[in-house]
Amino acid sequence: MRRPRKIALSLASLVLLFFALELFCRFYLGLGDPPLSRPDPEIEYMFVGPRTYHRFGNTVSYNSLSMRSREFDHRRKNPDELRILVVGDSVINGGALTDQKDLATTRLERHLADEFHRPTIVMNVSAGSWGPPNYLAYVKRNGTFEANALIIVVSSHDAADAPTFEPIVGISPDFPDHTPTLALTEALTRYLPRYLPHFGAAPAVLPPDPPQGAFDQSMGAFRELIELAESRHIPVIVAQHFELSEYDKPETEGHRLFRLAADDLHVPQVELSETFAPALKAGKTLYRDAIHPNAEGQVLMEQAKSLRERIPTQ
Repeated sequence: MRRPRKIALSLASLVLLFFALELFCRFYLGLGDPPLSRPDPEIEYMFVGPRTYHRFGNTVSYNSLSMRSREFDHRRKNPDELRILVVGDSVINGGALTDQKDLATTRLERHLADEFHRPTIVMNVSAGSWGPPNYLAYVKRNGTFEANALIIVVSSHDAADAPTFEPIVGISPDFPDHTPTLALTEALTRYLPRYLPHFGAAPAVLPPDPPQGAFDQSMGAFRELIELAESRHIPVIVAQHFELSEYDKPETEGHRLFRLAADDLHVPQVELSETFAPALKAGKTLYRDAIHPNAEGQVLMEQAKSLRERIPTQ
C-alpha cells in the first residue's frame, strides 16, 4: 500500500473515531449541554432557567427562578396549597448525578400531596457550594413565596461558607456560562481530570483555615434568615446533614455552632444522621462521595421521620 493511501486511511480512521466519541459523549452521556450558571452581585451565582437537561441518564430541570423545581405560580392562587421552601447547597441540589424525580424535595412534594390530598409545591433553592449568605440573599431578593415552612439544610462546613465573589462563572469548568461547541470539549476539560467514569463533583469542602470572619458572616446570615422567616410567621426547621467521615466522631465545630444558634432561636432541629447511621451500618451505600447523598441517600433524607413530623401542614 502506498504511503499516501496509508495516510488517507489513518486520517479517515481518526475522523471516524472523533465522530464516534462525539456521538457517544453527546447522546449516551448527555455531555455538550451542561446546566448553565450566571454570576450575581448579591447571590454570587445562580443557575440559568427555565431549562431542562438530560445528562448521564438523568433529567435535570431549573425553573424561571433558578430553583431545581417545577414551575409554579409565585403568588398562591389556591388557599389550600401547601408550600415548603427548602434551601441549601449541592446536598439538596443533587447535581447531574441525581434525576429530578429522585431528589428529596421532589419526593417530599409528591408524598405530602398524596398524604394530605392537597396541592403541594416544594421549592428547592440550591446550588453547589452555596452557604447561608447565598440563600439569605436569594430569599431577600425573591421572597418566601408564601411558604408554610422553611427547611434549612446545612453541613458542618457551611458554618464558615461565606461567598468570596471571586469570578468562577465561565472560568471554572463546574460553572459554565455557555454551551460548548463539542461534547468532547466538556468531557476533556471537565470530567477527564476527575478520572472517568466517576463524573462526580469534588466535595465542596472549605480549606482547613477559613478566611477571617467567615464563621461570623455565615452564622450571622443563618440567624438572619431564621429571623426573617419568623417575622413572616413561617415556621423554620434546621436539618443537619453529616459528611461520611463525621459518623461515630465527636461533634464538629460547624454542627455545634448550628445547634447552638438554632437552640438560641428556639428552632426545631433534625439530625439526618439518625436516619442515615442505621442504614450505613446495615451496609447501604448512601453517598456518592464524601459529602453528597446518592439517589438512595436522597430517599432517606425525604423519609427522615424526625423531619416529616415537624413539617407543619396548616
